[in-house]
Amino acid sequence: MNNDYDLIDESKIDSVDYHFIQDFKLYLGENLQKRQIKIQNGRIVKIDLWHEKKRGNFPENIGDLTELLILNLVNIDLKNLPDSIGKLLNLEEMNISSNHHIRLLDSIGNLTRLKKLNMSRCNLTELPKSFGNLLNLECLNLEFNNLNQLPNNFGNLQKLEILDCENNKLTTLPDSFFRLKNLSRLNLRNNPLKVLSNEIINFINYRKSLNPEKWMICQYCKRTITNFERKGSEPWCISCGLDDVNVYNEYGFNLPPNLLKDENSLSTKGIKICMYCGGPADYFCPKCQKNAICEFEGDSYCPYCGTEGQWEEIIK
Repeated sequence: MNNDYDLIDESKIDSVDYHFIQDFKLYLGENLQKRQIKIQNGRIVKIDLWHEKKRGNFPENIGDLTELLILNLVNIDLKNLPDSIGKLLNLEEMNISSNHHIRLLDSIGNLTRLKKLNMSRCNLTELPKSFGNLLNLECLNLEFNNLNQLPNNFGNLQKLEILDCENNKLTTLPDSFFRLKNLSRLNLRNNPLKVLSNEIINFINYRKSLNPEKWMICQYCKRTITNFERKGSEPWCISCGLDDVNVYNEYGFNLPPNLLKDENSLSTKGIKICMYCGGPADYFCPKCQKNAICEFEGDSYCPYCGTEGQWEEIIK
């Protein structure tokens, strides 16, 4: 019977990853168990550490694990991510939540294949400028940090579907925020947000109208009810594998109450606004300059001046 607490067979590990294994054992102070490391075709594809408080620096040669797909380092008192983490070019999922003194490096921006990232409860005060390079990010959890702003290039994350920034110190959102055209869930509760631009509020309301349902989601990995099964009376999350996981219902879009619209429109900054969704436009009418659309939404003619088939692409 395969037991997750059995020791891994180091003889099956490729020489490329073997040196990391030796350093990792020193860091842990123990031999490695199958629950901590997943090996596929001799290469390490998953590291799974949960609630194991360790001292000292995490092995710098983690960057040698070029086939690593999933990295979970949850509540292990991690102070610094090794700079070499930027070499994990195949990494798709990373969870470093509940490491309360962690410091992020610019090299995190090299993880361009990353799809899911959980950095909740890390006392983060800012995100690196390179964060806008994570172009394939789909799910981002930043709840319970101390962020007072998001990077100006945050709108580059155009594949982002789920964003949780609950319990931070955000006072505004970057102008690029309304480039997040795939958002289906947004949580900004318990932030001191007071004023947002008219266009961003319109954009959020538009995305909300497309996703009005109430979701049941896993409090850890933020997956929906479709990824739950039951073991007896307790739910079990297929996505993150946790038993007795906290499950709660939540609407797709949660914003601070009484948000006010900024009187200064983004259009005064030269940003053309889509007349349909309120987001940034990709095309405009060259004749009247008064109407713009995003992607290929809307009619083929300008409803203001009647010009047909003349939409021009906006160079950003």
